[in-house]
Amino acid sequence: MFSIKKYISYVFILLVSSCSTKKNALQIALASENPKIKTVMNNPEPHEIQIIYTEILRDKEGKVSFKDFSYNLNSKNYFYPASTVKFPIAVLALEKLNTIPNTDLNTTYTIEGSAEKLQFSEEITKVFAVSDNVASTNLLDFLGFDYVNLKLKEKGLYPFILSHRLSGTDATNPEFPAITLYKSDNTLVNIPSKRNQIPEVLSLNGIQKGNAYRDSKNKLINEPFDFSKKNYYPLETLHNTLKRIVFPEVFKKEERFIISEKDRQFILYSMQNLPKNAGFDPNEFFDGYCKFLCLVIQKKIFLPQ
Repeated sequence: MFSIKKYISYVFILLVSSCSTKKNALQIALASENPKIKTVMNNPEPHEIQIIYTEILRDKEGKVSFKDFSYNLNSKNYFYPASTVKFPIAVLALEKLNTIPNTDLNTTYTIEGSAEKLQFSEEITKVFAVSDNVASTNLLDFLGFDYVNLKLKEKGLYPFILSHRLSGTDATNPEFPAITLYKSDNTLVNIPSKRNQIPEVLSLNGIQKGNAYRDSKNKLINEPFDFSKKNYYPLETLHNTLKRIVFPEVFKKEERFIISEKDRQFILYSMQNLPKNAGFDPNEFFDGYCKFLCLVIQKKIFLPQ
């Protein structure tokens, strides 16, 4: 299952760009004699692997451009994006705040049906530090499915379909609650409840996966799981979302996220922040919690010449 912290490895793939080799680093890696890599590459089809490697090029003036390399990249081959959808939700929450005067990432808000005051910066921190599902849903309640789907498409980030929350008992409910924002000038903004469109059913390769699954009542169902009504965030769309945050200057204005530099730096910091530095108990949320590859990457990086 994918985690938001896998973005750390994608950041690495974007940033490792000054290797002095004429060979394609992706080809070198996939041709490795490492038995774990060979096991997969000798029989790649059942593993359904898709990879993007981006080399970052800079001219004499420091202007950035990209050179992409890929393996088995195909947006028609479905994989479940899981927590990676939290990334655009967090960024778009800040972008929407940018359109409302006297609000910023530290603005607080309440969700209809709850008296709890939430702070955008805290919810975003939870999303990236420990991949918190409830925090992601709290941010999504501010946006709605339609808003996220429309804004990503406007920026050229598609295909993409957000159709369900990652927490709650009614994850696909198109109804979103009213929101109250508490602005810095001591006034309130009341955002009414909204009904979103029912997303289209996905028709993609490999949309049914596995041999069995457990339903909401924990009953074992002995048949493949149907992902046709689940979120859809193919690898290239995901990768291009990240590019827009790390190097926004490469893109046209209409393709960028309209956030302040402070917001952008907050997102980048939050993505690499350890749970203990975000206030979580290190005994429960260890440094590698939901980070997988990032601690290995931090220790030692090398590419064969």
